[in-house]
Amino acid sequence: MQHINLQHLLDLDLPFFEPKNVRRGGWSGISRVECAGQVYFIKRQMNYLYREPQRFFLRTPTLRREYRNILRMQNINIGTPEIVLYAEAGRNAMLVTRELTGYITLENFLAKTTGTVARGRMFSTLTETLLKMHENNFLHGCLYGKHIMVDANEPANIATIDLEKLRFSIGRRRNACKDISQLLRHTDGIKDSESDLIIAAYEQRFNGITILINQRLHKKASSKH
Repeated sequence: MQHINLQHLLDLDLPFFEPKNVRRGGWSGISRVECAGQVYFIKRQMNYLYREPQRFFLRTPTLRREYRNILRMQNINIGTPEIVLYAEAGRNAMLVTRELTGYITLENFLAKTTGTVARGRMFSTLTETLLKMHENNFLHGCLYGKHIMVDANEPANIATIDLEKLRFSIGRRRNACKDISQLLRHTDGIKDSESDLIIAAYEQRFNGITILINQRLHKKASSKH
């Protein structure tokens, strides 16, 4: 963590890339800024907190969790945005990352790409990436298509974003079942044959998980009716 005049940066009049989140007297927002030919995402938080078990449930800026989780993913060689700056002061925090140039969301990639070779390369890398995450006992917790970025020019390059909810959790099979069923349920454009390939790859590493994933998918689908 770097120590800077955080309050000055929090007070900057930057347009928000998407509507900011407001809760319990605090807020969290993200801005997209171009500077010297580079593009950055600046995420700022004021009094936007969670209770951290490692700190005896003291209130901690939620950005600390995202910052820490990016480092965790980098440590196991999973692609993430590059951290430029993290700063924290009391109940406020800011995280600056470099934009993943040339990357698009998984959903956009699937909508634009019809070729089976490109899709196959992407899904092969994506599956191995997620397996690596789960075999290291991590639960993403919010694995939607918009949180996976694909290099539009080289679909074998995958990165994960919005890692605020990721956590270390003992129970690799349970973690994998939750994340994969969530991904398949909430990502438009995944063909049934592609879902089958993902599940088959997980079955090889986690014997019996196919039944668990299908049960979860069926349960969630039934609850909508």
